Amino acid sequence: MKISYIKFIKAIIIALILAIFLPRIIDTIFAQKSHKANVYYSEIYDEFIVQTHNPNLKKSFYLKNGDENLTLDEYLEALPFNHYNYLISKNKFPFLEWANSDKIKKHSQRFSLKPEIYNQKKLPVFTIFESNPKYLKLGYNKFALSGDGDKLIFTDLTTLKIDENLSTIFTKALKEKDFIFPIKNHYSNPITKKPFDEGVFLKDSKDEIYHLKMINSHPFVRKTRLKDIDFILVDEKIQREFYGLAITKDNKINLISYDDYKLINLPFASYNPKKDSFKLSITPLSKSISISSEDKIYSYHLDDEFKPIKSFVYEINQNKKAKFIKDLFLPFELILDSSYAYKFKFANFSLFGFILNIILFGVMFYFLKDKNIKFKS
Repeated sequence: MKISYIKFIKAIIIALILAIFLPRIIDTIFAQKSHKANVYYSEIYDEFIVQTHNPNLKKSFYLKNGDENLTLDEYLEALPFNHYNYLISKNKFPFLEWANSDKIKKHSQRFSLKPEIYNQKKLPVFTIFESNPKYLKLGYNKFALSGDGDKLIFTDLTTLKIDENLSTIFTKALKEKDFIFPIKNHYSNPITKKPFDEGVFLKDSKDEIYHLKMINSHPFVRKTRLKDIDFILVDEKIQREFYGLAITKDNKINLISYDDYKLINLPFASYNPKKDSFKLSITPLSKSISISSEDKIYSYHLDDEFKPIKSFVYEINQNKKAKFIKDLFLPFELILDSSYAYKFKFANFSLFGFILNIILFGVMFYFLKDKNIKFKS
């Protein structure tokens, strides 16, 4: 009986190992160069433009609505707010009232969120800058901030000593706004190459979101009333129209409007932040979003209220041979749930593969039993 249990455990371990490595071996054997693609909305055609590269032909293609070929010049002219520097220099920019680089920049915004940003594991340490710098330019980070039980700790990055004064002042300011320690999560944009600093959004122990900034070395704290937030991408823009992007727990993407922290929901067919890339483009004449999954790109042209006017789906060429082989022979795969953590999950279940494996096992068992072959444990 003990030997049977050992054999059973060995069989399970072997099956799990094969579920990890067999799919990778098949992908390697039937490897194909991936076809990368981007989709943009064209104000000229009022259609979607696909830019894709064929690695086998080593050539780029530009397609209107995914099928009509465009020349490179036609492609550049179809997206004037993407290639405005070139078009203005060649006197080919189609909208004369916008034929100024600075004017276009002032009225354009782009937000993007890639899976590697969403999946990134955060250290329990963050920073904020002085939001009202003396010389109108962000300086280097002076403090590292972290939570310690029921308080916020400021650590001087020069001396590596705790600044008790700032720690006490900022902790008190948070508690006066009903912030409940400990800090559950933090969201900020800790770079100096930005026009100003909007501080950090903190999630307290009750999942409430608070906005914390440093202004003239004093705390600015505001309770936002944002609910069911899973992730925030802070991205400061000179327009001061949006704080950035917020993903709710049901995987809906929203813009966070300035000052009132209202969520502006953005439309999409389906979105998985762990795997899909998101892009929002705002030009002087249009708004559009695109969501890139493993096999499709979903694109939308939006009105001024961020409601969809037109949509487009582009299918990306996939490695169909490898997928066919795996669906045929493998009942399931065991894959990493996240590239930042050693957590595995079962995926890509195949009913046909499951049935075929049972049949093959039965056939093998019949012949081995008929030949009276025994395996040693």
